[in-house]
Amino acid sequence: MERHNSCINTKAVIDYVEERDPSLLTPLLEDLDPRTERDRGPERPSSVNANNWVSTDVLIRLYDRLKKLFKNDNVVFGNRV
Repeated sequence: MERHNSCINTKAVIDYVEERDPSLLTPLLEDLDPRTERDRGPERPSSVNANNWVSTDVLIRLYDRLKKLFKNDNVVFGNRV
């Protein structure tokens, strides 16, 4: 798995969810990438560490889940539509 995306991006999404509705963290992160999160719970994955990197597939999956959970296709872009 090639990792091209800084976890700064995943941390921003996780922080956003924690601030707005922490109850959505588990559905957001559950089984997001079992290859990298095997030994960690969904509460604080390694993907919040800005020094780590994730694959584009994981980042896209995270963004898709965020959009579904908040029922807003523009949530990733910060629009409040």
